[in-house]
Amino acid sequence: MLVAMDEVCWTEAGHTLLKTERAGPGVLDTADRGQLEATIRAVIERYAHTWARGLARADETGRRAAEVATQFDTHAPPTSATELAMAVSLFHARGDGDSDALTELVLREHGWPVALEMLARSWAMSTRYKDPGWPKSEDQLEVWLEDAPSEGARAFDASVSYGKYHVARYLSERHGQASEKDQRAAAAFVEKRWSTASEPQRVALVAATRDAVRAEEVVGQEAEGPAVHGSCLRLIYPLIANAATLTALEPHELPLRYAHLDVLGEAVIPLFEARIRSRIHKSVRLELLEQLANLRGPRTAHLMAIHAERPPYTKLVRAYFLTHPTLWSGLGRADHPELGKLEVKLDKLEAWLTKHAGKPGLELHA
Repeated sequence: MLVAMDEVCWTEAGHTLLKTERAGPGVLDTADRGQLEATIRAVIERYAHTWARGLARADETGRRAAEVATQFDTHAPPTSATELAMAVSLFHARGDGDSDALTELVLREHGWPVALEMLARSWAMSTRYKDPGWPKSEDQLEVWLEDAPSEGARAFDASVSYGKYHVARYLSERHGQASEKDQRAAAAFVEKRWSTASEPQRVALVAATRDAVRAEEVVGQEAEGPAVHGSCLRLIYPLIANAATLTALEPHELPLRYAHLDVLGEAVIPLFEARIRSRIHKSVRLELLEQLANLRGPRTAHLMAIHAERPPYTKLVRAYFLTHPTLWSGLGRADHPELGKLEVKLDKLEAWLTKHAGKPGLELHA
């Protein structure tokens, strides 16, 4: 029977990627204390000399941060959220640093309120580095910290200040596994802190606590307000379950997620279509079509059909229509001028589908 509207119909591959996406990169909740401390000490040993070289570029906050990070005692971590924010920012001031171990240690030692305050204060800081010897040597690497502006596009930029981005990401993953008691404590902290938090801090707190309601509020405001750096919006983009809000954020070109398909279904098709039809690399277009293959219906079928017998999309399009033959037979080629221009390719696809009818196509999730 021909499907009148597009609906989610997960492939096995798509459902696996959805689960992976929701699970995130993993947390250290099962790591023992010694492992966390060893990771932190390794970071200090590697980067302490780079913080020293960066002192000349640091402001007063940055100079204090270098002292805190260098002297960090894993056996007795600071109780000050500001000092913790300084340390975690410098520990992950480069992409190959680490902030997860310290964040996990703070959660265990001090609980969610302190961890979230550490996060908020890290978003009032910014790290920079200068690395003229990259990638051959770190002998000239300078890393420093400074106060960040509280508003404007730069305040939201976490593309270089990796630490504050990854603390928010880690807490978000950890929050998904937290007890109800810890989740309530986190929610209570955000409720209390909200009125004094800057806009960048609000984004981070929303991401860390997976607060979809506040995410909609914050993103809705920012979509109409000042430009927000994509590295910041990327933290809460997966929480958005409103197609109109996602459309408003399209200029940021944030990655469409399998979760968006799962929550929004047919409503997300215009976003996929706009990107698929835009001037993007064919490998990116293929990834979008692979995501879209988890929808079954006439709109998705049309988007598949216009890529018929065109490498690298040929295999996917063939498998899609082999799996959903009624969509192929109900395509209505004569009613769509766009398809009429593709007569030769569609005839070739039809011959292939006829020859391989009844054979396996996409593996659907049970």
